[in-house]
Amino acid sequence: MEVDKIFKMKDSNMSEQNIKPSLFGIKYSNRNFEQKDSWGKNQFNSSFPVALTSYMGHKNIDNVYPDTR
Repeated sequence: MEVDKIFKMKDSNMSEQNIKPSLFGIKYSNRNFEQKDSWGKNQFNSSFPVALTSYMGHKNIDNVYPDTR
C-alpha cells in the first residue's frame, strides 16, 4: 500500500519542495519508506538506529557506549 500523502515543506528560499517519507541519512535501502509496511515495528526498529547514529554524526554529537569492563 503506497502512502497517499507526500509532505510539502518550504526551504530557506520559501519555495515548496516535495518531501518523501524517509529516515535521516538513509539514501539507499532495501525498504521503500513510501509504503506503510516499512514503518512497522520490526522494520522500523532495525532502521532507526542507523538513522539516529547518522544524525548524531551530522550534528557532532558523541554516541554514548556502555563501559563493559
